[in-house]
Amino acid sequence: MACWVNFARATAGALLLFGLPLAVAVTRIYRDDELIRIQRLATAATEAIGPRIDRTDRPELPGGAATTVGLYDCNGRRAAGRGPVLADAGVRHALRSRVGQSTDGGRLIVAVAVARSEHVIGVNRADRSNAAVHRRCGQLG
Repeated sequence: MACWVNFARATAGALLLFGLPLAVAVTRIYRDDELIRIQRLATAATEAIGPRIDRTDRPELPGGAATTVGLYDCNGRRAAGRGPVLADAGVRHALRSRVGQSTDGGRLIVAVAVARSEHVIGVNRADRSNAAVHRRCGQLG
C-alpha cells in the first residue's frame, strides 16, 4: 500500500513539474497567435487610409463586435474608428517605431504605424478581449 502512495506522489509531482510549464508555454503560444491576428487586422486597415489623415473624410475601418479598430493622428488623438480618445502606450510606441503591443483591462492591443512616403502619418490601433486566449486554453482540458 505504501508503494502505491509513493507512486501516486511521484506521479503527481511529475505532472506538476512538467505540466505547469507546458500550460504556461501553450498559453503564451495562443496569446502570441491572437496578437498576430490582431496585428494583421490593424495592418490591413492601413489600406483604407489615404495619403494623409483627414478628419472630414473618415476612412471605413474594419472591426466587429469582438475587435475595435481606431485611427490616431501624429498627436495621439483618435481621428476615426473606436478606441480611447487619446493615445495609449501602444499607440505612443507605434508613433516612435512600427508596432506596439500591450494589454489593458483584459484586452490585447496592437498598434501599427501608418506610413506614407516613408513618413509616419498616424497609427491604427486594434484591440480584442483576452477571452479568446482563455477559451482556447480551456478547450485543451
